[in-house]
Amino acid sequence: MKQIVAWAMTAIRYYELLHLGLGYHADSLPSETVEKYQKTFLAVQITWFTTAVLTKTSILLLYKRIFGVYEKFRKVIWAAIGLVVSYFIICTVLALAGCQPTSYFWNKHQPGKCINEVQFFRWNGVTNLILDFVVLLIPMPMVWNLQLRLRQKLAFTAIFGLGLLRELARERFSYWAIALCQANTRAIFQKF
Repeated sequence: MKQIVAWAMTAIRYYELLHLGLGYHADSLPSETVEKYQKTFLAVQITWFTTAVLTKTSILLLYKRIFGVYEKFRKVIWAAIGLVVSYFIICTVLALAGCQPTSYFWNKHQPGKCINEVQFFRWNGVTNLILDFVVLLIPMPMVWNLQLRLRQKLAFTAIFGLGLLRELARERFSYWAIALCQANTRAIFQKF
């Protein structure tokens, strides 16, 4: 299921790239193209939230299958799944109802208003990062309670640590991307 949604998002992105000017500044595109892009971007958001929730949920269900013999651990897994699904519902509702009327998201030539999109994406990213850390750290107590040699426990921890390293790298990239978007790009290019 996740793959189907991911392929749908990829197809939408390619359509945006080939036909709607993805990568170009909105000021350099015709308003009809920007309007079409905004409509497809709403679909990209929903598919992205869906892939995120399906990925996290599948990892949590894998943990449940491996370590599910422990009642406490199963409760922790179901609580984490509840958090992930709640994240999905909140983000989807905010994406769809973030502008009143919804069509104001792609058509600013009518009366309406939107939530602060920069803040929405920033806090969405922070929440997603926290959920990723939670999903990565949930199995650690179980791994360290396994009857394995220390070397094997360290190896399992290192494998999960790679996921943690990826999250830290993504967080660092997100920080620089946000900083670049917030900077005055003209001032940056005038320095060169």
